[in-house]
Amino acid sequence: MEQLMLSTGNSNLELLHGGWWERLIIIMKDLLKRVLGRAYLSHEEMTTVLCDCEVIINSRPLTYVSENDTDFTSTSPSMFIQYIREWAVPDLDVADHYSLNKRIKYRQTVQTDLRD
Repeated sequence: MEQLMLSTGNSNLELLHGGWWERLIIIMKDLLKRVLGRAYLSHEEMTTVLCDCEVIINSRPLTYVSENDTDFTSTSPSMFIQYIREWAVPDLDVADHYSLNKRIKYRQTVQTDLRD
């Protein structure tokens, strides 16, 4: 009697797919640890930080980046999502630094640390 054997091992496709998600999680954790540390944020502030992290991850190149200017430009996921090549949070970038209270300045410091 012949039985069909189902593969329970890891195929190359499973390894690539799982490794991709694991690498994405590592990148996100590293970003959050570097930017937030032990900071306590409100829901709105955390949402802003997560959106900036999303922008940073989506702006990472999918292909090799060459130093030669005549080569093709590298493709990033954000190019598929939107045509805008810049990334920023406009309402926080235009804010006047002198009239802000202490909490807003702290939020901008966290945002600046995230972008650097």
